[in-house]
Amino acid sequence: MLVGADASNSKVRKQYLPFIERFDVGVSMVIGRARLTPVLTALLPQNFLDGTPNSIVPKSPDWLFISMWRAPVNIHVEAASAEIDNFIVWAYVAATDSFPDNITDFSAEALCDLVQSRMISWDPNLHTLIKQSDMENISPLHLRSMPHLPPWKSSAVTLLGDAIHNMTPMTGAGANTALRDALLLTQKLASVASGHEELIKAISDYEQQMRAYANEIVGISLRSAQNAVVHFSIPPLKQRHLSIRRKNTSQSYQHRR
Repeated sequence: MLVGADASNSKVRKQYLPFIERFDVGVSMVIGRARLTPVLTALLPQNFLDGTPNSIVPKSPDWLFISMWRAPVNIHVEAASAEIDNFIVWAYVAATDSFPDNITDFSAEALCDLVQSRMISWDPNLHTLIKQSDMENISPLHLRSMPHLPPWKSSAVTLLGDAIHNMTPMTGAGANTALRDALLLTQKLASVASGHEELIKAISDYEQQMRAYANEIVGISLRSAQNAVVHFSIPPLKQRHLSIRRKNTSQSYQHRR
C-alpha cells in the first residue's frame, strides 16, 4: 500500500484525488520572530515570555499573535549542531484584500514597515518588537484550507495529515490531527497484519473515521480564521460586559487606540 503523508501540496493527493483542492480563505499573515534580548525581556509582559500563546485583538478587523519559542538561531544550519535560543514569534493577521496585491514581492524591511503602519496606535513596545525582528525570517503567508472532504472509493492508497486535511493555523490543531491519523491508521494496519481484517476494508474504516473528525476541525479552523478579520458590531451592554471580563483577565495586554 501507499500512504501519502507528503504535506499540504501532496503529489499523491493531486494524482489520487484531483477533485480535492485547497482554496484561499481570504485571510493573510505577516510572520516574523525577534530574538529575546534583555531589552525585549524588560519591555514585554511575562505571559509573552513563558510560551503562552497570546492574541492581541483590537477593535479593528486585524490582530496579532505572540508567543515565546525556542528555535535555531540560524535556520540554515543542520539542526543537530544549531545554536538554540529564545525568540518571540509574532504573526500579524488581516483580510487578504486589505493588504497590497504585491505583498509577496515586499522585502523584509518593507513588511515590517507595513505592519507597523497598520499598528500606528498600538502600544510602542509592540513596535519595538517588530523593529527588532530577524529580517531573514519575515514573510507573508496567504492562508489556505481544504474544503469539506467528500467520501471516495477506498483502495491500497490513502493519505494522512496535511496531505488530506490541510487547515489554517488558527486552532493549532494540524499536527495533533495528523498524529491522530497516524495512530488510527496504525491500529487498522495492525488488525490487517494479525489477520483480523482485510486491507481495503481497514483503509475504508480509517478514511471514514478520519473524514468525520477532520471535517469538523477543518471547519472550526476555517471559521476561526475568517471570524478573526471580521469587524463585529457589539451592542453597548455586551461590549461593557466584555470590557469587564477583559480587565479581569491576567493575560490581557493594553494597546493604545
